[in-house]
Amino acid sequence: MKLKVFSIFVGLGMAFGVGAVVTGCLHPSGARGSAASPSAPAAGTPLAVSPSASSTKGGGAAIDAVAAASKAKGVLSKELFTAFEHSRYRLQVGDVVEVYVLGSPDTLAKDVPIALDGKLYYMFGNGIPAAGRVPSEVAHDIEAGIGTLFNNAQVSIIPKSFSGNRIMVFGKVRYPNLYPLDSSLTVRQAIARAGGLAQGSYRGTTVEIASLRDSYLRRGDQLIPVNFERLITLNDPTQDVFVRPGDIIYIGSGLGKNSEVYLLGHVKEQKTAAYTDGMTLVGLISGGSELGGGYLPESDLNRLIILRGPLDHPDVIEANLKDILTGKARDVLLTPGDIVYVPEKPYQYLRDVVKSALMTFARSMGTNAGGSTADQVIPVTTDNSGN
Repeated sequence: MKLKVFSIFVGLGMAFGVGAVVTGCLHPSGARGSAASPSAPAAGTPLAVSPSASSTKGGGAAIDAVAAASKAKGVLSKELFTAFEHSRYRLQVGDVVEVYVLGSPDTLAKDVPIALDGKLYYMFGNGIPAAGRVPSEVAHDIEAGIGTLFNNAQVSIIPKSFSGNRIMVFGKVRYPNLYPLDSSLTVRQAIARAGGLAQGSYRGTTVEIASLRDSYLRRGDQLIPVNFERLITLNDPTQDVFVRPGDIIYIGSGLGKNSEVYLLGHVKEQKTAAYTDGMTLVGLISGGSELGGGYLPESDLNRLIILRGPLDHPDVIEANLKDILTGKARDVLLTPGDIVYVPEKPYQYLRDVVKSALMTFARSMGTNAGGSTADQVIPVTTDNSGN
């Protein structure tokens, strides 16, 4: 959001602009705006709002909203939930293996590399093609080559180190790096090995700076349809697939433009907050700060408003915070750019409180609206060693 957009809007006639906005909440197409969106509460979910032809109802518990919004990206096959086994690993150049003939200790070769030509050289035989093959296949070829030296030779090949048996975890994690896949590992465990989701300091508050909806798991030239919102936010085991050598896990950044929400009106602190996945109305208002957070005792909690979308035709959502806090209504899932306004006293006309909210926004938050969240978040500094 840019300052001049708000300044022009306010300067060219706030009353006329807001009147046109609130009486219809129309988009340019003429269709009435809806608060429902991929990350918004489903329309029609009880929120204990006052019926109004000029406002949009919305709501839903944060968990329910994430579950409903996080639609499956695709079907996860059963094979994805099979743990990685080293016996199925295909050798690569640079791998190191241990080779010996069973029953003949003197044949033990502890550190035999897969050479640059892709072959394994053992004893006095010719090199055996190894790169791209499983150890048992290579062992059979060696057995055939030393058949004149041993009766019924049985060769064992044990991988000791893997040059290509690694995964990459990068993006908004604490320790982005390449990690050896030395045991069976799921996506969630791989993220934990990378230190978990990255955090940053935003105006004195520690916030997560990852965007789960922009995260992905890539295997070769295909994307595995893991739903990271369900995996991390809901701890959904149906999304926690096993990783394979060469997999790339990317955790997206939530620090793009329009990644802020705003709290205005009769509260202890009017503030801009960094948007994070799963952020709710209650979470924003109660969020701690040096001023303590929260609303003032005389605030009107029965009809808060949330302005969503472009300021020249926003959707207006009315919410009853008192009912939400007492469990009579569900919390509201916020979206980036939302403006939450807590009125001081009951209002008769919605257009008046919307006008007041927009004027307060332009006056109080305008100086901070020109830059992106990324410019103001200080990442928590860590090394990249993963130690």
